[in-house]
This record gives sequence, structure tokens and C-alpha cells, in this order.
Amino acid sequence: MEFPWHSGKVLEQLDRQRKQGLLCDCTFVVDGVDFKAHKAVLAACSIYFRTLFLDQKDVVHLDISNAAGSFCFKLFI
Repeated sequence: MEFPWHSGKVLEQLDRQRKQGLLCDCTFVVDGVDFKAHKAVLAACSIYFRTLFLDQKDVVHLDISNAAGSFCFKLFI
């Protein structure tokens, strides 16, 4: 039996968890603002993040100070 709405509900719940800071396993800091995220979601949507997270051991430090600021990063994440 298929549930065509299931994937949408899963993503909706993952986004809700992210916004509440629940079960997040990575944090980005942009212009002093913390953005919590789920590695699995980022890796599923981006080859860059997939490679980064698979290759890292503990903590990954990304210099994203050249990003267009925390407002734009919030839209991205």
C-alpha cells in the first residue's frame, strides 16, 4: 500500500523539529546567528554536504562569512 502524502509529512515534521531545535545534529553560525539543521536532510539535498559530512570526523568548521548574511542563510536552510 502506498501513501503518496507520506514523504511530504515527513519533511514537514523534520522542518518543524529543525525550527524547534529538536534532534538536530549540526549547527551553522552566520553573522553570530545559530542555525540548527539535520545532517541527513542536508546530505540528501546536496552532494557538497553529503561529501562534507561523510568525510568529517567530529566537528566541521565552515567559513560562511561571505554568505549574504543570516537572513539569506535562513532562507537557504
